[in-house]
Amino acid sequence: MRGYLEAFNHYCEVEDWERASEIYTAQVEFINQPLRLQLFMWGNYQTLIQISARLSNKAVLSTRIKCFLDLGNSYSCLGNQNMAIDNYQRILTVAREIGDRQSEGIALGSLGITYNSLGQYKQAIAQQNRLLSVVERLAIARVKAMR
Repeated sequence: MRGYLEAFNHYCEVEDWERASEIYTAQVEFINQPLRLQLFMWGNYQTLIQISARLSNKAVLSTRIKCFLDLGNSYSCLGNQNMAIDNYQRILTVAREIGDRQSEGIALGSLGITYNSLGQYKQAIAQQNRLLSVVERLAIARVKAMR
């Protein structure tokens, strides 16, 4: 993974955000998973935070969503629930901007889980109810598409 990280940093230094995004999201050889997921799975949260933050405001919107999700999940694992919430909220903003209902649902579910972990149960329930609304709209759209 070191080579992938070095290449990622090089592309960021020369501001080639498209290539940096490709490394961030591309499958790592022999592992068949993206670099970002490998870092998360192995608990390299600080490294994942560093590269996600570096790319989060430069990449295309769909990659920004992945960055914000990785930031939120990493901060959550490190016990910084407020930073996790901030990043999940950023997902909501971008997902709604581009009409990405699936990412909106992921953000709402993540917010619900995070608020629950903080003991903020009313807020957790509210987020989960919003998630149910998104899931319902997705299901209806899929049924209509099959007709």
